[in-house]
Amino acid sequence: MATNNQLLLTQTFTSQDSITITHNLNRLNLDYRVIVDSVSRPDLVRDVVFSSGNERNEFSIRLTSSNTGVIQVLDTDRYPTNLPTPENSFKLVGLPQASSITDTFVTGGTLNSTTLELKRNEGQSDVDIDLSSIDGTVTSVGGTGNVNGITLGGTVTDSGNLTLGGTLSINDGDWSGTDLSIANGGTGQSNAQDAINTLTQVGSATNEHILTKDTSTGNATWKASAGGTDKFVSGATYSEPTTAEPKIAFVGNSPETTFDVLTNVFGTYYHSAEELTEQTTTSNSYVNALTTTTGTVPDGRYRVGWSFEYRVSSNKEDFEARVRVDNSTTIAEFNVEPKDQSSYLPASGFAELEFTSNGTHEIDVDFASENSATSRIRKTRVEFWRVGSITS
Repeated sequence: MATNNQLLLTQTFTSQDSITITHNLNRLNLDYRVIVDSVSRPDLVRDVVFSSGNERNEFSIRLTSSNTGVIQVLDTDRYPTNLPTPENSFKLVGLPQASSITDTFVTGGTLNSTTLELKRNEGQSDVDIDLSSIDGTVTSVGGTGNVNGITLGGTVTDSGNLTLGGTLSINDGDWSGTDLSIANGGTGQSNAQDAINTLTQVGSATNEHILTKDTSTGNATWKASAGGTDKFVSGATYSEPTTAEPKIAFVGNSPETTFDVLTNVFGTYYHSAEELTEQTTTSNSYVNALTTTTGTVPDGRYRVGWSFEYRVSSNKEDFEARVRVDNSTTIAEFNVEPKDQSSYLPASGFAELEFTSNGTHEIDVDFASENSATSRIRKTRVEFWRVGSITS
């Protein structure tokens, strides 16, 4: 195309690699020029595309890279090589035309099977174009690939089948869909408990029945417990209350299987106390050496044990002591005149008591001196625990 003819139109472009020029000159014989930085740059042009149906008025220039510059539209006396003549309504896209021939045209075309027959005038020979190699027929299809263990293989030419093979492998990460029914090897449920209930058909069972193997059919079935009484214990709870007997409470599905069993009471409700430091008195009235109070205990028989070490300052004076319960019951009295006043001597004992009501109990160890001699007591201890129920 000529590049030195009359300037018809100038259009600027900025940072573009594709520029559409709408010149509305209604002409075929136009040329163009791309100018970047005041220099003609035909090397930047990748191709020129004329707008289909509007070739006389619009075309696009595509560049090899994004640029900024000017497009000039120029007058020329030569036809673009890829435009049809405006005098003929029949248009073949891509049919080459010699730019120097202006009076030879295609007058018609016929598609005969795979041959395109073109008719030409002005003494030009007709042209036959073989289209058999571009008829769009698929000659072969091959299968390949695999998903979750399933493979696709085989080749189809004129006829045949593609083949699926392998073994399907699905894990939790692949699964998508509804819960698989029992008929298809699933449970129809999405959690363990509902699955167990469905598989065992627990909805058809009677309360507190057990799942067992049926002798005649060999199938699992719901039945009453052995013996056919339909009465059994389903649970038990141990308790050691402060106002009653320790027991195990059995719970069943009927009054006959709901009951309490008393446990062994010996050694329960244990309590102890001690005062290990040395204490002295010169009083001939009792002075408290140790006082302790038990927790709340039920009625029953209890053992009270006690021990201490004692010493006096004169071998001619008595050491006195007592053990009392609830400030009313004296369970032990001690009055001794030791020969050796320089050594501590041991004393201990126990007693068994019955309490007929629930409550707490106080245990005291007291000591005193004869006349004004000094009595000493140390390592004072008491202990308390239950040994049984009240004797009838």
